[in-house]
Amino acid sequence: MQKKYKLSGNLTGDILNPRGFPQATLVLCPWQRRALLGFIALLLLWALLNWRQELLLINLALTVFYLLAMLHRLFLIGLSLRYSPEMKFSAEQLARPPNGKEWPSYMVILPMYKEGAVLPELIDSLSKLDYPKDKLDIRLLIEEDDEETRSVADQLNLKAPFQQVIIPKSEPRTKPKACNIGIEWGEADYLVIYDAEDKPEADQLKKAVWAFAESPEEVACVQCKLSYYNPDWNFLTRCFMAEYANWFGLCLPGLDLLQAPIPLGGTSNHFKLPILRQVGAWDEYNVTEDCDLGLRLFVAGWRTRIVDSTTWEQACHVLPYWIAQRSRWVKGYIQTYLVQTRDFFGMHRKLGLWNS
Repeated sequence: MQKKYKLSGNLTGDILNPRGFPQATLVLCPWQRRALLGFIALLLLWALLNWRQELLLINLALTVFYLLAMLHRLFLIGLSLRYSPEMKFSAEQLARPPNGKEWPSYMVILPMYKEGAVLPELIDSLSKLDYPKDKLDIRLLIEEDDEETRSVADQLNLKAPFQQVIIPKSEPRTKPKACNIGIEWGEADYLVIYDAEDKPEADQLKKAVWAFAESPEEVACVQCKLSYYNPDWNFLTRCFMAEYANWFGLCLPGLDLLQAPIPLGGTSNHFKLPILRQVGAWDEYNVTEDCDLGLRLFVAGWRTRIVDSTTWEQACHVLPYWIAQRSRWVKGYIQTYLVQTRDFFGMHRKLGLWNS
């Protein structure tokens, strides 16, 4: 049966940062603004005194930083190749729930905007999930003014476990805000988020359940691998494919081995729903809310593991869109760092020397 909900959009502290985690409503706190202005003033003064020396030392510092970043990535790749830390499960295991009784309940949320063209294909992909339908709660998070997607969803005449959740037209108009509203009510043991163009492997939910069951209690999130089903479109999509193979297949498993904070991908994150709510869910104002959430989970004492299951999505094949996407990612990483280091020494103390 199809259901529609139009929520108030006024989320309370029960969902957003009940433990006092900072948000990106304000990126720079007063001391950070003063420090930034002081740093700029120092650079200007240095340039007046000896601009050649300044440029040389800045170039040297950036080169050393880049070299250390590359060495760190090579170290992660080496760890992954040597120890292969991804959690893997056999077909025999996936044929039964880990507790031998029944499969746990699963909430699936799908934030979308202007996705009417791909919605039928998305519904088809999710209908193929190998998981008991009576344990699923699949929520299409559709914006109130998105008449196109709402119309297509109505024409599909969706039945349970699918339902529409109408997101009120309110600020901020962001994906994380829709996700927070999408989990504002209802209960489930686990939750996963997918994007509209995603095609998860059919046994992904079962693998995630097994991953949680065979992990320590402090594991609150399981990240699946992401890859592309259109690598042959052009040179740019082939580069995307190679990059994601390196990041999700080698770098993130290396971070998993080190029990380090893992910057989550924007999709195919599987959470223990009560813990997700406990840490405040997503930051509505952060443009890389997934990276921010991965760091917040770690700071709160929770871990993320990598599981051997892939979600396929469409790679960006147009250069201007690629530039816009990468610009948003860089902006979001800077935003996350500034927000999470308002308590600079406290944050780095929680992260530890290596993770800092």
